Amino acid sequence: MVHELHKLGYQRLAIFSGMAPSGLCWRCRMVPYDSIFKSPEGNLDIYGSDAGLVAEYSSGESNNYFCWADAKSDSARQLAEKFLDRFPRLAEAGFGENFKYSGWLNLMLGRSESGDLPVMYSDSGLDGSTCQGSETGSIIPFPPHHTLRIQEDVLFARRSISQYFVEENDWHTAYQPLIDTMRMGLRKNIPVIAPEYPLPLEVNSDDSYNDLLFKIGAYWEGAIYYLVTILLYESPEHFLSDYLSGNHTNSKEWKMFRIIWNDRGQLSLLLAYFCRAVLKDNYSFDPNHMGQARREQVRRWLDEFEGAHKRPLLYPNPYFGGGNPLHLGYASTRFCS
Repeated sequence: MVHELHKLGYQRLAIFSGMAPSGLCWRCRMVPYDSIFKSPEGNLDIYGSDAGLVAEYSSGESNNYFCWADAKSDSARQLAEKFLDRFPRLAEAGFGENFKYSGWLNLMLGRSESGDLPVMYSDSGLDGSTCQGSETGSIIPFPPHHTLRIQEDVLFARRSISQYFVEENDWHTAYQPLIDTMRMGLRKNIPVIAPEYPLPLEVNSDDSYNDLLFKIGAYWEGAIYYLVTILLYESPEHFLSDYLSGNHTNSKEWKMFRIIWNDRGQLSLLLAYFCRAVLKDNYSFDPNHMGQARREQVRRWLDEFEGAHKRPLLYPNPYFGGGNPLHLGYASTRFCS
């Protein structure tokens, strides 16, 4: 059934399976892929899925799948259709491409045809650090999942949008659903998945950046969306005033922002972009955060930045290369206009 759902585009549905304490029943939970993580120690576990985002099955139920009385003789495709209808929130959370995980599932199905179901946990010693076959005990390749990191007491993982997504969707808003999920995760104090800085392999080649242009633009649009929706900044002046004066909190939301958008010092590029925006002659600045003294501070910071950073830079940036080289437009229409 999961394979059928993957074929329909729900490749971000994942399984977490193991043995009941009795050792007599195989148990399988279906959850969003983004709620299963490998710990820094390499153990697999589920974090933060509420009841509406989990579907559970036990082999003790036989063909009473999910305790449905009307599905005993259903095919895998028919079960998949019922699943989409009866677990709408889980299905929505599991929609999207995930070729690596779908490939693992296909391999696992080949093993399971001989009765060797994947066991990731059991009372007999499996703790989520390995995956074994239920019948033979042979090693099954571990499914690909996000690996958690710990930094500044914040637990998180990172991922970048795929090139396929960029080509098929609006990259301006690509990270907004992820950041909305981050906001909920930070409030609940559970691990979050955050944008990855999409660096090219050859940092000395401008051509290599062209291949990543829209993924880089999506990354910076995500930064602006985070500033507006999580840190609640009203304008570039508001953000610059706090940041340049050090007048911001050390909350987990701020820690997360620095980790994701300044782990390589790249935030200075966005700061320069904002500085140049607010210093334009035709810019209507916010007087609550941009008096004359603050404008002079911004101008001095920008002069120092431009003096220290000459082209070519060895990383992608939203500052040099024209008035708006990365087309930061969607999120900044209400933030930089």
